[in-house]
Amino acid sequence: WEDSGDYPRAFEHYRRANERPGTGFDPGGFCATVDGLIEFFTPARLAALPRASDTTGVPVFIVGMPRSGTSLVEQALGAHSRVWAGGERTELFHFVRELAGGDPGANWPGALDAVTPGRLDELAARYLAAVPDGGSDVPARATDKMPANFLNLGLAALLLPGARVVWCRRDPLDTGLSCYRQNFLSEGMAFARRLEHIGLYQLGCERLMAHWRQVLDLPIHALDYEALVGDFEAGIGALLDFLELPVESACLRPDLSERVVATASYDQVRRPVYASSVGRWRRYERELAPLRTTLAAGWPR
Repeated sequence: WEDSGDYPRAFEHYRRANERPGTGFDPGGFCATVDGLIEFFTPARLAALPRASDTTGVPVFIVGMPRSGTSLVEQALGAHSRVWAGGERTELFHFVRELAGGDPGANWPGALDAVTPGRLDELAARYLAAVPDGGSDVPARATDKMPANFLNLGLAALLLPGARVVWCRRDPLDTGLSCYRQNFLSEGMAFARRLEHIGLYQLGCERLMAHWRQVLDLPIHALDYEALVGDFEAGIGALLDFLELPVESACLRPDLSERVVATASYDQVRRPVYASSVGRWRRYERELAPLRTTLAAGWPR
């Protein structure tokens, strides 16, 4: 129905597909998580906490909302001869659970008050062990494209103090619609079943990223999807400059890469860069009212 231009009927099918009982997303719990991270990771606390000793600049965390261009960015970087594209790595979430004694809801991030430099070194070594070691061909950068790692950047700053962060941003209505149209199977994507939850998740991501930019030493490069697809060469050039990498022509044609993509964007990254998704939300302006209302209301107080 969407292809034929009958957007109300198409959206009705999206709505019915998303109305499964029990999304598994806890709005109150998510708000508490975001607020708890902001309350814990203050400049004073960060100055007092230990750091791992390895300050390698290899790790690059690509974070933000799902469907905000993270796969396109990693595909472009993965075409570079000095970059290893690691995909959606889950180690940081596993480390959170380990450090919290198996119960992040009760013991995180407070468990970090007792963490030792040796423990951080151990976890950092485990994380870096996944990066290929090819002698002189060791990559200059290694990407981790887990969008939800925006929740874990405080830990990342302790484990991998030389890391860099790419924050992918996109129009929240286009992002929200794209999430709603996708049949995500991951438990962590349960918020995408309801427009109100998508809006709240976006507000939390924005709120937490604004905090990280204020308090963390990690360099953070904000990359807007609309600007990227509007001038891909300039956008990728600025990104490579941020990562201190020379421009390589292969990065400008990520659709030609033979790298396997196992995310919801596996099809899009096989096509030349396009801007047709920009402003798609306007087709569903009336249907997206719950999302617009949530975004306009702002973060719950």
